[in-house]
Order: sequence, then structure tokens, then C-alpha cells
Amino acid sequence: MSNDITYKNPNSQVVEFYHNQGKMPDWAYYQLNGKSAQENFNDWHDKRIQEIIDAEDDSVDVNITSEVKVK
Repeated sequence: MSNDITYKNPNSQVVEFYHNQGKMPDWAYYQLNGKSAQENFNDWHDKRIQEIIDAEDDSVDVNITSEVKVK
């Protein structure tokens, strides 16, 4: 009897499905999605740039007014 563990690379559609559902962290997704390291880096970089752009769009202008009485 053998105790060897056989690892099978999951189907890329399954990986995409779980990642899109939020059930697979990015670090696992980038290892299992079947893309090259350069493709994964480009996707990661584009995603981060888009998050920065979206965060700038969601910013709110805040004006703070301070009133002080002087005797």
C-alpha cells in the first residue's frame, strides 16, 4: 500500500469560479490559474491600479470649520 499523495491541478474554470465567488484567496488563485508569472503580475498590477482609481473616485471632500471666541 502506497502513501503517495497525487496532486492534480484543478480545472482553470473551477479556479476562476471560486476566485470570483471570493472563496479562493489571490495568492492561491495566482498559483493555480494556469497563467504565466508575467500574465499574473500584469493582472495583479492592473487590479491594484484600478482599486486606486476607484478609491480616488469615492473620495469625499470634507471642510472643517473651527470657531474660536477671543476675550
